[in-house]
Amino acid sequence: MAPKPLRFACLLSLIAVAVFSCSEKQFTEPIVNPPSAGTPPLPSVDSIRPSVIRVTPGDSATGVDRATVIRAFFSELVAESTVTTGTFRLEGSTRVPGEVSASGTTVSFVPSARLSGGATYTATLTTGIHDRAGNALQFPYSWAFTTGAQAPPLSPAAPKAPGGGPKRNAHPG
Repeated sequence: MAPKPLRFACLLSLIAVAVFSCSEKQFTEPIVNPPSAGTPPLPSVDSIRPSVIRVTPGDSATGVDRATVIRAFFSELVAESTVTTGTFRLEGSTRVPGEVSASGTTVSFVPSARLSGGATYTATLTTGIHDRAGNALQFPYSWAFTTGAQAPPLSPAAPKAPGGGPKRNAHPG
């Protein structure tokens, strides 16, 4: 049996080797987070471009309300500062003035006035629209819709009685 100082030195050497090995492993091996149930790990940098997943009114829709708000829904959060009247346009026979806004994955165009009845309009989203990571829409996106017919003007004529003459008040007086 080795003397006590020698045993203590050997034990101290083993502890030092174990600590050094563990700490070396921490610095040389990457930290890997185990994936959660069936979901792949997320990329460290968002390089995925946003895409349009739905629009309202829908492409080729007809009979659209003349007071409609035009909306596009994206696959990811949109950078609000990139949604302007230059990047979200509405055109009929001429460009339609209006206001645009963005909230989350939705961008909206509110025309300044009611749209003309029975007219076809084309909405366009440009590549100037970006997601919050700075990725631009890959291609411009356009769709068209047609508004409902304009309602006929109301006639100022007096209401008629069932016999065809003017309607008279039933109460004298």
